[in-house]
Amino acid sequence: MVGVYRAGHASVRVGGRGGVADGERGVQVVPSRVAEPDGAGGDGSDAEDGVWCEGAAGCAAAVDAGRTLTVETGEGRWPTFLVIGAARAGTTALHGMLRQHPEVCLPVNKEPSFFAMRAAGIDLSVLDPAARLKWGGAVSDEAGYRALFACEAGERVVRAWGECSPVYMPVSGVAEAIRSAVPAVRLIAVLRDPVERAISHHAHNVRLGVETEADFVVACERDSEKGEHAEYIRQGLYAALLDPFLAAFGREALLLLDHRELSAAPEIALPKIFAHIGVDPWFRPVQSERVMVTEPAEVKKEFRAWMSEYFRADTARLISQYGFEGARLWSSAGRR
Repeated sequence: MVGVYRAGHASVRVGGRGGVADGERGVQVVPSRVAEPDGAGGDGSDAEDGVWCEGAAGCAAAVDAGRTLTVETGEGRWPTFLVIGAARAGTTALHGMLRQHPEVCLPVNKEPSFFAMRAAGIDLSVLDPAARLKWGGAVSDEAGYRALFACEAGERVVRAWGECSPVYMPVSGVAEAIRSAVPAVRLIAVLRDPVERAISHHAHNVRLGVETEADFVVACERDSEKGEHAEYIRQGLYAALLDPFLAAFGREALLLLDHRELSAAPEIALPKIFAHIGVDPWFRPVQSERVMVTEPAEVKKEFRAWMSEYFRADTARLISQYGFEGARLWSSAGRR
C-alpha cells in the first residue's frame, strides 16, 4: 500500500519504507471506507478509529498494517463529528453546551455550512457582498473551513472536533460531500415534533424578517412551491432527509435525539452525545437558557391535523427503520 494520500491541501507520501514526506512533523492516520491511494484498489471496508503516527517509521508501520489510509496534516483538519439538524430543534443550545466541554473543539461560528456550500456548488468568494450576507457565517473554501478546527489546546487534551449546521439535513448531496472528505465522521441529529417544528420555523423567519407572510397556512402554501428549497413542511420529513446519511455512514454513526430530552433531561441526553463523539461522557456543562424558545402560535386545528397526517408515514418509518422511540410522543405518531 504505497501511494500518495490526500486530505485537503496536503499530500503526504507514505508506504512500505517510504515514511512521510520530508519535514512532516507527524500526521494523523485515519482508516477510511472510501479514500484510496492514487491508483490503488480495494473497498476500504476495514474502517476503524484513527491513530496518530509520528515520523517516517511510525507512519510506515501503520501502512504495513494493511490499512487503507487518509492523512491529516498540520494545515488544518476535518471535523470528527457534525450536528446535521434539525432546524428549530435546539441545536443552538447544544452548540453552547458542546463548546463548554474541555475535550471538544467547536468553532464560535455555529453554522459554517461548508458541506452544504460544497454540495450546492456555491463559492461565496465570487458573490457580491449583499448576496454573501444571506449566508451569514457560512464558509465555502476548504482552507477556511479546516482552519476552524485549529483550536488552541493549552493544557487540555482535545479529542473531538466538530460543528453544528442544521442546513445539512435538508440539502441534497450533503451526505455524499461529507463522506468524500470525512468517511468516519460521527453524526448527531436533534429532532422535534415536525408539526411544532414547522410552526416554530415560520415564527422564527417572521421575527427575522426573512418571511413576509405572517399567516402560517398561507406561508406554507407558498413555501411548498419552492420544491427542494421548501422549509416549513419538507424539513419535517426526517426519515426521508436522513436516508442519504444512513446509506453513506450506516446507523451506528448516527445519533438521534428528541429535543425534549435535551431540554428537559440533559443529564440523560448529554452523556449519550459525549460518548458518541468520543469524549468524557460525565462532563456537565452549564445548561443554556436557550434550549428551546417555544413561540406562541395560533394555527387552526384543521391545519394542525392535516400536518400530523401528512407527517404520519415518515414518522412511522423513523420509528420502525431508525428505531427512534422519541417520535412515538409526537402528534404525527397519533398522539392526542
